[in-house]
Amino acid sequence: MKLITFQEFDNIFQKNVANVFTFYNDTMQLETGQHNAGWLPGRIDLHQYVKSSAIRYYKIYCHLVENNVQSVCDVGGFFSAFPLTLHQLGFSVTMTEALKYYSESFTPLFNYVRSNGVTIVDYDPFEEPFHGNTTYDAVFALAVIEHYPHSLSFFLNNLKSMMHRSGIMVIDVPNIAYLRKRLRFLFGKTPLTHAATIYDSKIPFIGHHHEYTMEELLEVMNKANLNVVTKFYLNYSPSRIISVKNFLKNPVSSLLFMIFPNLRETIGVISKKR
Repeated sequence: MKLITFQEFDNIFQKNVANVFTFYNDTMQLETGQHNAGWLPGRIDLHQYVKSSAIRYYKIYCHLVENNVQSVCDVGGFFSAFPLTLHQLGFSVTMTEALKYYSESFTPLFNYVRSNGVTIVDYDPFEEPFHGNTTYDAVFALAVIEHYPHSLSFFLNNLKSMMHRSGIMVIDVPNIAYLRKRLRFLFGKTPLTHAATIYDSKIPFIGHHHEYTMEELLEVMNKANLNVVTKFYLNYSPSRIISVKNFLKNPVSSLLFMIFPNLRETIGVISKKR
């Protein structure tokens, strides 16, 4: 499969974001925000967040091409723009969602995703073993594990059972050692989800329970009997992307991001079974 440029990828991805968000409304955001008040309307611009994620997803796409991946499973692919983009780029794409957590207001969105070539499997790998007969060249959980407060042993074993023997697992997660969080903590601001956000959320809270350092992520993969073959660090927020424009605006932070990758916003690993 031929690797396309970021601009080419972004053009396809942004069209999918626009199409997906024709189905997304305040009612749906209110529903998803019940158990994470940080997602409520007015507290976050989910549309802009997904649009900005193109950089994260392009990084994953590049690794898929480099590893000659043909079939993928996106675990928790809710917003769906990335699975739709991968399908249009020639991958066989499945995404999992625990559909019991969604009301009928989400049905048109999921029907649209299915009608555009992405298979949706009703499955929660945090709660039940994988019983499917299909395995995939790549299984990924992107911005997922930080929402889970318990041991990842069961979850990662389920993801391993979804992989071909020679397949890859891709995990990315917010970096708790991100430069901005370090600076906020230096001035007495928590790097964790604010207690007021948790207070305003229904039980169970499904926001960020545990963000990771790279050292933690590597240790978790080791405990899961996975060999990490690639580590990656990136910024995707527009003001944090490493670029000439941002360097001129914020030369110190830009230089720090270039010299010390572990200060960047997101960290991730690609692993294979031992």
